[in-house]
Amino acid sequence: METSMARPILAAALVAGAVAVTLPAQASPIVHDTIAEFAAITLVQGPRGTSLTVAPSRSIISNMFDNNLTSILSLGRGGSIDLLISPPTGRFISAGQTIELTGGTAGFPESANVFLGNNGTGWVQVGTMRNGHLPNTAGWSGVNGAIISTAYVNGGAPAGTNPTFNFTVVSGTYNSIRLVDVPQVPPGGVVLDTYDGFDIAEFEVTSDLIPVTTVPEPMALALFGLGLAALSAVRRRSAGTPGCGIRPHS
Repeated sequence: METSMARPILAAALVAGAVAVTLPAQASPIVHDTIAEFAAITLVQGPRGTSLTVAPSRSIISNMFDNNLTSILSLGRGGSIDLLISPPTGRFISAGQTIELTGGTAGFPESANVFLGNNGTGWVQVGTMRNGHLPNTAGWSGVNGAIISTAYVNGGAPAGTNPTFNFTVVSGTYNSIRLVDVPQVPPGGVVLDTYDGFDIAEFEVTSDLIPVTTVPEPMALALFGLGLAALSAVRRRSAGTPGCGIRPHS
């Protein structure tokens, strides 16, 4: 009778313990490529030229997410944009892509520093994107290889149009990204009124679940221990009980 009672207790304990230590199922990655997929977006737009305002048509945040490579958001000279993914908890930025408006060898030199952080703080610079107009060289520079790996695509026709900057996070968990314009002028040139900073034609980041190992809860541990104790008691009792065969009468 005691053995039959111990078996259900042990079975329940084993199930509870197994459930408690099981890793959570990985949800599909989220591609954040609309305003609604960010918990917060903060734009601090710099000037056009030395003191002018960036054109209204280039000051619309949704231009970054409209799948139109000619409508853009300009950061302005020295301007910045911060983006916090939604949901901001339990997930981390695993990859990203920024498509600039122009790339080439002369005309509009534009660069932007890229930072990763958490909840809009603790920013760590992970690299610089350069559109290839003199004096900069096209592609990524100053990459923090301990945090991200990068790839660069020069762009389509005409040559240099829409250079694309890709990155993949290789270590760390971050839920925020910041782009900051680095003001530049061509060698021997001056700041023109047409200079309005790094121009973002399209932007997106991908997020994944932060891996978490579930710790067994106290109730599950207690039930698991109860099952083991019951099994141990039954085994000890069985070991000390004489056989129940029929003895002949003397």
